[in-house]
Amino acid sequence: MNQEVRSAILQARWILLLIGAGLLAFHGMVLANVDKLAESIPVPVDSKTGEMPADDEVAANRARFRELAVLTSQWNMGAGAGAVACAALLPLAPPAFVVIAALFFLGVQVGLGVVEPTTILNGIVVKIAILAGLFTITRKVLEAETGQRAF
Repeated sequence: MNQEVRSAILQARWILLLIGAGLLAFHGMVLANVDKLAESIPVPVDSKTGEMPADDEVAANRARFRELAVLTSQWNMGAGAGAVACAALLPLAPPAFVVIAALFFLGVQVGLGVVEPTTILNGIVVKIAILAGLFTITRKVLEAETGQRAF
């Protein structure tokens, strides 16, 4: 294995570890604090009547928030664990494991979007940055392995 391939694999490994650890840390924090987050949600007044919603409606909204927060955090922690696992296995087949990590992350985001469409725009900048990073390391690893420009 030449130096260029080693360098690309090392860069890809660090990016995958960064993405995976970031997803695990952030969503682990969300899971640990989901009750505090739900209670801190502001309660808007009714736009027509100007009155506060009933307590049971507020409780239902907070319960729905908890449910979505737990669901999205668990799925994203799975994507983070997948990225860390792919980083560990990267030297075995660099292009394959980078693509697997990218497809796994993308699959989680699409799956969450199908289950609850409102989650698509949550953290869109971070999602785009992660996908751009995964795309970049895929291209870099393929170019290093083949010696030719990849897409």
